[in-house]
Amino acid sequence: MSKRNQDEVSAELVFQMQDKLQREKQREDDERMYAELWEADMMAKVCFTRPKTLNTNSLEGRFLVTSLLQAKREEREAVERHARNKEQLAVLHTQMAALEEKKAQEKRLIEEQAELLVRQLSLSFIIILISCPLFMPSSHHLLNAFSSYFRGNKNK
Repeated sequence: MSKRNQDEVSAELVFQMQDKLQREKQREDDERMYAELWEADMMAKVCFTRPKTLNTNSLEGRFLVTSLLQAKREEREAVERHARNKEQLAVLHTQMAALEEKKAQEKRLIEEQAELLVRQLSLSFIIILISCPLFMPSSHHLLNAFSSYFRGNKNK
């Protein structure tokens, strides 16, 4: 992979991480605000809809209100945790896809380098055959074989 491509991939990953951190911070701020609103709403509902025998100043009344609030908070946190996990999984899938693409690109480059090396060695051998003072007619068969090999590969 070229340096330029590596820089582009790195820049994209940095951008994704910064974007993710910004979204997380915004989500946490929103969660905090909604939690406060929700608790205030639940307290208002409990206070206005409680049975006449329930005294929110008593230990039993405070326990009931606290239990209701805690149960709702746990439910909300579970839903939020699920959403965060889903988002994190999507980011991981994106990173895995980028890594697979990078590996495929590196494999293609290695294959291209190998092919170029074979061609270079073959051309060097042909040059040696041509420049050899002991060039014999039997060497023409080798030269023709290499020439036909390269003519055949140009079509690929």
